[in-house]
Amino acid sequence: MSRKVVGLDIGTHSVKAVLVKETFRGIELDGYYEKPILEEGPEHLSSQIRSLFRDNHLRPDTVVTAVPGNRLSIHHLTLPFTDLRKVSQILPFEIEPLIPFPVEEVIVDHFPTGRMNGNGPNGGQPVCTGIVRKEDLQQRLQILRGAAIDAKIIDADSIDLFYAFVHFFKEPLDTPVALIDIGASKTNLCIVSGGKPK
Repeated sequence: MSRKVVGLDIGTHSVKAVLVKETFRGIELDGYYEKPILEEGPEHLSSQIRSLFRDNHLRPDTVVTAVPGNRLSIHHLTLPFTDLRKVSQILPFEIEPLIPFPVEEVIVDHFPTGRMNGNGPNGGQPVCTGIVRKEDLQQRLQILRGAAIDAKIIDADSIDLFYAFVHFFKEPLDTPVALIDIGASKTNLCIVSGGKPK
């Protein structure tokens, strides 16, 4: 039995949806849909997204979307232990000096980018950390709620480039690769080296 997943891209000039089917054989592209944004504001965006789903009869099992790259901050850190529970606990304190606003105003998420020995001066757990202001995430959630969309995953759009790349290129390449997403008002860049985002 297949599962239908929609990747929703809320851009500056249009909203776009990619429909894929997850089957035992892998992921199959099933459709691409786009609708121009005619007016600005959260209510109009919600309306355009509703229309996009309604007009194209999109009824997916899961919706995945992302926070735009200009609304978040990505940092690569190495923490002095390898217990992922401790990483989650200490991470907000580690990123506090890296951001220009109180840590209480942000949401922090991360994923490990490798495994290292916790002993010694160069040991620890390397992680890729995403930081988004709660206010910016709430605005994105407001738009989705207005469109009656319950997104199961809200990611960072630059990291989504990495996920897509490693899905289709299973083996790490010998040289670094630049993944570039050129939009109407912003450009995302993700460097992949050794199978990891940099």
